[in-house]
Amino acid sequence: DRVIDPLNTVLSGDLDKNDVLTGNVTANAADIQGQNSFRIMNIGGDGEVGFGTRGNGIYVSVPTDNRYTLLEGVSISGGDRIDQSLAGAGIQCNGTRGGTCSPRLVQVALMGNRTASIGAGFVTAAVDNGVSNPVFEDVSFLGNHAGGNGGGFAALSAEFDESGASMSPTFLRVSFKNNSAGQYGGAFSAQLLAGKNVVTMTDVEFVSNTSQNVAGAAFFNASAFNEAIPELQARITNVTFHGNSAVGEASALYIVAETLDGTSIPVANAQLTNVTFSGNTSPSGAA
Repeated sequence: DRVIDPLNTVLSGDLDKNDVLTGNVTANAADIQGQNSFRIMNIGGDGEVGFGTRGNGIYVSVPTDNRYTLLEGVSISGGDRIDQSLAGAGIQCNGTRGGTCSPRLVQVALMGNRTASIGAGFVTAAVDNGVSNPVFEDVSFLGNHAGGNGGGFAALSAEFDESGASMSPTFLRVSFKNNSAGQYGGAFSAQLLAGKNVVTMTDVEFVSNTSQNVAGAAFFNASAFNEAIPELQARITNVTFHGNSAVGEASALYIVAETLDGTSIPVANAQLTNVTFSGNTSPSGAA
């Protein structure tokens, strides 16, 4: 198998070339200086995910499909939306209103991006009969910051005007390190309001991520937006949570379903296999 160093090819948002660099990249959100691009890459159109803008096509992770979409061997660094209440400074993936945004990312580093909203490194949405099933292999989320949820990665599924949504991201050999969020999920957030949702994580590590509210590392929430609680399957295998912290509850991992009146109930389809927790901290003391 090929081994490609993402640092050899950097897609940077550092427009005026004054960020504090580590090597040739903006490695941490705090290193952004001056004016940077508000987003590095759009897949599926440049309308804001979750706000009704229709995705502009079908992008899939299957190599034999002529719509196969592969991003390989690059770093996405220095995207900056801190002055805007909008999502996704690194990559936005728009599966909205019939669109499908399911690319494959291999040996990619998303680092040093920041946003005032959600998903500084990568944000994706499956809204109103949309689909988003991206695949991440040997990918790193490093030093990203979101003022809302999911410093490194954030996903949203919802139904506003049309029924049907499918959100099923897959993470294989992925690292989330030193990401932070002002709200839920220092590194990762899945806010699932509709449809069928399956999140698969295998051989993943969450290290030294922080949240100023709930879930120092990863936050899963299946909430009834209209009537029924959407389906959520969380398949978490060979995953390590180490040194993460939250100011609120859940030092590392928080998985919850909520009824229409806000009552929290257990998620029946959360499957944790060989998951390790060490050195995570929060006032509640819970994982």
